[in-house]
Amino acid sequence: MTAAASGFTDSDAASGSTPGVSGPDVPPARVLAEFAAGLTLADLPEPTRERVKDLLLDALASALGGVDDDATAIMLDLARSIMGTGGVPVIGGPDRLSSAGAAFVNGHLISSVSLCDVHYRSWCHLTPGVVPPALAVAATRGSSGEQLLLATAAGCELTARIGLGLNYPAFHARGWNTSGVAGVFGAAASAAVMLGLSGVQMTHALGIAGAQAAGSDAHRGTPTVRFLQPRAALSGLMAAELAARGVTAMADVLTHPAGGVYVMYSDGGTPAAALAGLGQRWELEDVWLTPWPLALLVRNIVNTVLDLAEQADARAADVMSARLWISPRAYELYGAMEFDTQSRAKTSPRYLVSVVLHDRACLAQQFLPDRLSDPSVRSFAADRVAVMSDPGLAERAVRAELTFRDGTSLTHFRDVPHGDASDPLTRAEITAKFRREAAPVLAEHQIATVIDLVGHLEELHSVEPLRAALSR
Repeated sequence: MTAAASGFTDSDAASGSTPGVSGPDVPPARVLAEFAAGLTLADLPEPTRERVKDLLLDALASALGGVDDDATAIMLDLARSIMGTGGVPVIGGPDRLSSAGAAFVNGHLISSVSLCDVHYRSWCHLTPGVVPPALAVAATRGSSGEQLLLATAAGCELTARIGLGLNYPAFHARGWNTSGVAGVFGAAASAAVMLGLSGVQMTHALGIAGAQAAGSDAHRGTPTVRFLQPRAALSGLMAAELAARGVTAMADVLTHPAGGVYVMYSDGGTPAAALAGLGQRWELEDVWLTPWPLALLVRNIVNTVLDLAEQADARAADVMSARLWISPRAYELYGAMEFDTQSRAKTSPRYLVSVVLHDRACLAQQFLPDRLSDPSVRSFAADRVAVMSDPGLAERAVRAELTFRDGTSLTHFRDVPHGDASDPLTRAEITAKFRREAAPVLAEHQIATVIDLVGHLEELHSVEPLRAALSR
């Protein structure tokens, strides 16, 4: 493709092959595109490389956890109906769909039961948008494990960094959702790396992705909020495939005064935050993984109450009352949340306290209809749990007090939940999570194969054995 056809000048085209191009007049989106397109295995420090593997294995565990989600059959039916069947497998199932359909459904699977990652500083899920388009491209191009690792790294890093540049307080005040807006860029970068696009083409892919960036935060607490991730995966795949076919877009999709994403969705954003330490500090390492299928700001409730229950060796029958203090932000979103549906129960502090004290667990089965309708769980949640806002608590911090039938009480405080970057899940814990979610879906030899192949991802000449082990 010539420089004229691409929409760049001759000097742009000449510098377009140089990773890391920068300067005061170079749009941030192009800097990020050049970085992603030029990424090599040598650019990833060993801890970063291993963290990418953690993110991939965790995403696959989350996807397998979503196979039996109520909405999965709906998403599959939609994909078959309007995107068509084909040769690309769906994680954990027998279906073979078009690239678009598989990217969409796999994006749904990863995000469906709220088991996936969160980049806390940008308030954004990374892998539901990033991993599915990479796997979809791999299915048609015979890609290597190294390519998949680089695509996952590039996509996760760009999602997080573009999310940071949105300036979340101003962005959120306008009612937008980061996964819907920033997620399309990481999805496009992931697919573009798998397609081998140049920096110039990658810039166009990000521009086309930006034309599709959207997502309202008004749907929190409903199944619709989880539609934003599969839609981002599909939009990113389309953006990269269009760029590969010569479709062009503006280079300054983030900062253009007439419709740039940072201008349109925020207050101009903080573009410098998206670029700070690029290639030196990896935002993907600052990702929060979770063992529990819960919304972001209620995960620490489970940690805190579990700590208390284990300390006292107590269950709900031993507890007269439970008091919970959460941050004003968490209270605003979830403090009064009812627990009449699965989606609401996953964000209801009262239900979470009750079911954790009853079961000493917080897995998918704690949100099945039989458990949601259990009279003892419901009455305890309604009558014995008090939830309060504490202005002195940081956003994720939780304080809980249990008063027992003998009149004694215990109080416990946690500032962050286990799985936070400051208290990360270990590879062994992520592997255990994968085994737990995969066990109802895959055979034992498939489970062992996936764990082994992800652990040696950069050594794979083809990702086909990995894809084969993930489907039925």
